[in-house]
Amino acid sequence: MDVKNFTEESLRLKQYTVIVSLDVKGAFDAAWWPSILKQLRELNTPRIYTIYHQTKVIAFVDDVIVLTRGTYKLEAENYANQDLKQIERWAADNKIEFNDKKSKVLSISRKRNDNREVYVYLNHKRLDQNEGMKYLGIYLDSKFNFNAHIDHTVAKSITLINMLARTAKLQWGLGHKALKTIYEGAVVPVLTYRAPIWVDALQKNKNLTKYKRIRRLMNIKIPKAYRAISYDASCMIAGVQPIQITTEQKVQTYMAMKLNNLEYDAPLEVRY
Repeated sequence: MDVKNFTEESLRLKQYTVIVSLDVKGAFDAAWWPSILKQLRELNTPRIYTIYHQTKVIAFVDDVIVLTRGTYKLEAENYANQDLKQIERWAADNKIEFNDKKSKVLSISRKRNDNREVYVYLNHKRLDQNEGMKYLGIYLDSKFNFNAHIDHTVAKSITLINMLARTAKLQWGLGHKALKTIYEGAVVPVLTYRAPIWVDALQKNKNLTKYKRIRRLMNIKIPKAYRAISYDASCMIAGVQPIQITTEQKVQTYMAMKLNNLEYDAPLEVRY
């Protein structure tokens, strides 16, 4: 959410964002414990570090990214290089080494006709610039529209469904209730993983259609129904929610629990 908030603010201001993903060499094996203990005593709790007003460094375990914004791409690039120099000095003082071969750069902007690459350096070596980047299970792309995340999620879900389909043949295999439990527990969490981050992507009809196609494929497998049934009919026959409602439910639960500090009662299973 911190990455999303920072980047979307930059887009609203019509600025460029440069994201650098830093790979720590032997993150846990090489950790210098005296420095870690000293930092923990001083900080008490984890926090997000800000180097400059236009830069934010976010660290989650050994996943470290540096977000830099600028009015022009060159400006964001210069700030990113200044930040990385400062990070290199910190790493040397704390006996940490970053792997320049695995560290990546992503430039985000929705401006047209700007194909200039960014030149960001770590350990005096230029980092590879990618069109996409995976961070904590979320796929980011250069337009920050999460289309890439939808595509990766759909592909992963299809693989899971095809694997599970081996136990759901027409005349034998697991029954309706067991299949529903397995699909809801294995595929739906993949489809809705971190939904508050990318839920706006489902406003696009092409992305929603991809998700509906996956849900329909699941719905056909659960009651072993005919392939010709529609998406809405498949939800009714399988006794499941449409995927857009399931996703929105995840988002509203997050908003209530994390942002508004409201208590949340989990729904109970209906008993007849």
